[in-house]
Amino acid sequence: MHTHRVFASLACAMLVASGARCSGNAKGALDGGGADVTTSDSPIDAGSSNESSTHDDAGTEPTEVALLGCPQAGYAGAFTIGGSPFQLTVDTGSAELGVASSTCTTCNVSPFYTPGATAIDEHATVSVSYVSGTGWSGEIIADDFGVPSSSISAMTRLVAIESQTGGFFTNEGCGFGTVPFAFQGIAGFGPDSLAKPGTDEPMGALASHGVPDVFAFALCGSGGELWLGGVDTSVATGPVQYTPLLNSDNYYGITIDDLQVAATSLGLTSTDIGDVVVDTDTTEFELPSSVYAKARDAIAGTAYFQAHFGTSAWFDDAYCTTPLDASPPSLAAIDSGLPTFTLAVDDGAGGSFDVTLGATDSYLQPIRKDGVLYYCPEIEENTSGGTVLGAAVMRSLLVVIDRAATRVGFASYGSCSAP
Repeated sequence: MHTHRVFASLACAMLVASGARCSGNAKGALDGGGADVTTSDSPIDAGSSNESSTHDDAGTEPTEVALLGCPQAGYAGAFTIGGSPFQLTVDTGSAELGVASSTCTTCNVSPFYTPGATAIDEHATVSVSYVSGTGWSGEIIADDFGVPSSSISAMTRLVAIESQTGGFFTNEGCGFGTVPFAFQGIAGFGPDSLAKPGTDEPMGALASHGVPDVFAFALCGSGGELWLGGVDTSVATGPVQYTPLLNSDNYYGITIDDLQVAATSLGLTSTDIGDVVVDTDTTEFELPSSVYAKARDAIAGTAYFQAHFGTSAWFDDAYCTTPLDASPPSLAAIDSGLPTFTLAVDDGAGGSFDVTLGATDSYLQPIRKDGVLYYCPEIEENTSGGTVLGAAVMRSLLVVIDRAATRVGFASYGSCSAP
């Protein structure tokens, strides 16, 4: 979907340090206080739809792909196209497979894709644009798509990108631009219906060649993991709880019944929140105006927040700052002092289960630069009314997109390192 805050350069980081806003197209996640996934209203037994299995139902081992990047800049994994390796951004909010072509004079990335012996020219072109204002266009080519050092691959109709717009390939970097992050294309793992005519959605292409139609990811402040064809739940610190995947042609939608701050309900309903889009390529938790205001005011109304960050304007201004203290508290102290943030996720059986997140795994994102921890607000008002669960609010979570069983799973993930 591509809606992110961008920290484009060291110059931007210096502006942030002085209290200036740096915003645009980026993403990244850092872990802090951890997550706790529990049930409420509807207990889960071994025979329910929330049953946790170590691997996919077919019993095959999932293929693991290490991810680079962060919520601000995106997350990319190593894939092969035509046998050559490329770092491709993983995006659950789109469904195109695109890689910078050697004919692109404005892409400014390396390596480029050059069609080889396995490639078939489809003699068609396609253009893609994103919410952020970026985009690209190119030639549709059928070629082998897979994962290095694995047995999974599929002939896939992809796009050899010949031009870009809006700085799609701009290297924003992580850590306020101090940590390089470069990618050569995008692998959109969204629903097949999002794919442009004449192209193939990569997960669907793999599934048509026998890979179980399920994938999972865990996003950290720096890097993460992606699993294709299943999920190894041994990486989770608790059971995977599942919610129905909504019948949507456009995105992976789920239902959240309520939000809680410090275990106190905000008095919301699923109608207030609306369908919730799970999108790895959006940074923040985007909320409808009325929902955002309730969450913001509940957090900013606590004495600890006011002492260390000020008023609710801190969220509205979207500045990344250090705490107000002359000697700022530690990250652990911030998490201990600030309220938790809980998503009451519909369990599909008349009840819900709680996904409880620490402050620095949800509405505050810590980013370290030159030994100093800055904090960025990660709940954001969406004036268009939609709700998007972005990467910064999936930190410390294992998320399973089980397309075969039309469900989305959440579990605690404790393997991210502290910023």
